[in-house]
Amino acid sequence: MTCTTFLHDGELNQPLPNAELQKILEEVRERTGKNWQVVPIQTTSGRWPYKKNKTLYGVYVYVGGMGPWQQINFYAEGSDSSINLYVTLDLVAAYLFGIHAGTAKF
Repeated sequence: MTCTTFLHDGELNQPLPNAELQKILEEVRERTGKNWQVVPIQTTSGRWPYKKNKTLYGVYVYVGGMGPWQQINFYAEGSDSSINLYVTLDLVAAYLFGIHAGTAKF
């Protein structure tokens, strides 16, 4: 089942921390003709004084309608859940590279 949601204007078009990945994201948007967004969130785990902060990323594509942004669910090895909407940047990169390769014109 597709999961859709809303994104605020402040969440859209945020630059990625990796310039090469930013370029791939822009090419994926161009090749597919769809508005793809990668949105970072900050997570904190553990208890004080051993808290660890981590940045995870969600991938969205504009589909229109009510709740116009479709959330992409990832497979994350070692995860206790089959629902992994926010993942590390390397999984986002692998997903975007897959779309990039799949839309290449030969």
